[in-house]
Amino acid sequence: MRTSSVPRRTVLKLGAAVITCSLLASSSHANDDDPAPSPARPWRTSLAPMVALAADSLTQGVWLWQRTSYADGTTIPCSDPSKYTLAFLDTGIYSVQADCNQGSGAYTVDGSRLTLQPGPMTRAACPPGSQDTVFLKDLGRVSTYVFDGDNLVLNLELDSGNMVFSPRPQVSLTGSPWQVVGVNNGHEAVASVVSGTQLDATFGEDGIVSGSTGCNTYRGLYTVAGVAIAFGSLLSTRRPCPSDAATAQEQAFLAALGASTRYELRGDRLTLRNDAGATQVDLVRPPG
Repeated sequence: MRTSSVPRRTVLKLGAAVITCSLLASSSHANDDDPAPSPARPWRTSLAPMVALAADSLTQGVWLWQRTSYADGTTIPCSDPSKYTLAFLDTGIYSVQADCNQGSGAYTVDGSRLTLQPGPMTRAACPPGSQDTVFLKDLGRVSTYVFDGDNLVLNLELDSGNMVFSPRPQVSLTGSPWQVVGVNNGHEAVASVVSGTQLDATFGEDGIVSGSTGCNTYRGLYTVAGVAIAFGSLLSTRRPCPSDAATAQEQAFLAALGASTRYELRGDRLTLRNDAGATQVDLVRPPG
């Protein structure tokens, strides 16, 4: 999937680009920090202090589930907000992470009304104590939305409660190199990096991705839109790899980059996934 712009459709497309060795080195980029989440509030919050609705504000980043409060007075706090996220793309598509599962669907906004249409979702069995079921069930009951300070409040149908989300602090995709720790081997498995090799990726703010395949250096174009990502043609040098395993890894790595359509940032960890939510490349940012 490839594009050089961000059209209003679900698939990013990136035209093939000719990259020469004279391309400038990737430059670093620092995003502005998001405001800190506002304090927790009870379910029946007065609408007076809430800011005016703006559909484009939904797409400002990734939202972390904090809690759901119901009309009967019960509240379910989220055990780990980093595992329960919601992101709205400008294309009318939302992506969701519910613990060990990921998915996406279409959404529509009409004034304060918000409709989330169900879409493809992975069906892995999450560990005991997971809140994935209740999280997804309540998302399916969302009827309207409003902003309470920095927080996003999704009101459930029939005035039965609401879900409160805080903005995820901005983490920069660009900047220092990401070290690869796992690559999809093309056989539905993520394999660790071959001993004696090192793979990495550096994302420049100029839209150029570059790094090492473990045997060769590579360079190409990439584009992002919300949490969606797409890579253009990747060119690499042609030095022979030191082993058959390293050769297979190099081929799998470049193929995995090409298959990646969205990304997740959690602190110093970056995960590239395909449309089905399967991990393609797992990367970490080394300290320092």
